Amino acid sequence: RYVPSGVPFLRSQNVREFRFEPIGLMFIRSAFHEELSKSSLQPRDILVVRSGNAGVACLVPDSLGVANCSDLVIMRPNHALLPSFGCLYLNSSAAKGHVEAEKVGIAQRHFNTTSACRMPVPVPPWAEQERIVAKMGQFFDLLDRLAARLTDKTTAHAAFAAAAVHHL
Repeated sequence: RYVPSGVPFLRSQNVREFRFEPIGLMFIRSAFHEELSKSSLQPRDILVVRSGNAGVACLVPDSLGVANCSDLVIMRPNHALLPSFGCLYLNSSAAKGHVEAEKVGIAQRHFNTTSACRMPVPVPPWAEQERIVAKMGQFFDLLDRLAARLTDKTTAHAAFAAAAVHHL
């Protein structure tokens, strides 16, 4: 029931740790989106992969607008939980341990909404959540810069090696 354009329809391949991956994003008609109101998404919802890489989580980006999904657990934080803190927690080893312990099924084990409802989520005061998210943001920025430098050096090294081989 996919169409070339319409309402974005997210699947597990669009959810990576801490980030939405638009590659492979599918679309559905508005009428079908309305039929699937239970899986309608809102910006800042936390999406958790059910099967395969169960437990991997990201936030629905504000830029996505009206959207829907399949085979994802939707967690909608309440007023006490900062969505970005919830996403950080869900990608932590503590939360992944809970997901692993709660998987159900035989042929293909998956994490379901009942298990998600049982998951204990620590909720520090709002200011502490903001501080943790800001600090983690600094770490992620540093990691991105280091990865970019490594890529630049690897590319430069490969170009140098290719040039050396060419001159032999």
